[in-house]
Amino acid sequence: MNVYSVTPDSAGPVGLSRHRGLRSVSLGECWAPRDPAEWQELALLTKLAELAVPGPALDLVPDGLSMPSVEQLHVPRSRSVSPEVAGRLPAVFPALRSVSGHFDDAAIAALPPHIQATIS
Repeated sequence: MNVYSVTPDSAGPVGLSRHRGLRSVSLGECWAPRDPAEWQELALLTKLAELAVPGPALDLVPDGLSMPSVEQLHVPRSRSVSPEVAGRLPAVFPALRSVSGHFDDAAIAALPPHIQATIS
């Protein structure tokens, strides 16, 4: 499922948790989580294996949030992921095996070796 919006005043991912069977979600800029509560909404998708989310949204992941089913994370070229955020990814996504997107060398170095990175 890909979620796109044509207006910048969209409601983010609110309501996606009704679709518990989702395995892949790609959120555009307007639908990306804009606060910790919206990340909590995404965390209810317990079968989610693939997630695409803009880089700035990763800054808003609340401490302690875990999405244990996510194996693949794509971060579109909206901006580079910082080393601090990259270092938090294994705690947020414990099953993470691959990331792709706009990561600089310092962010790649912050990832554990079992996570494959594809840089765009």
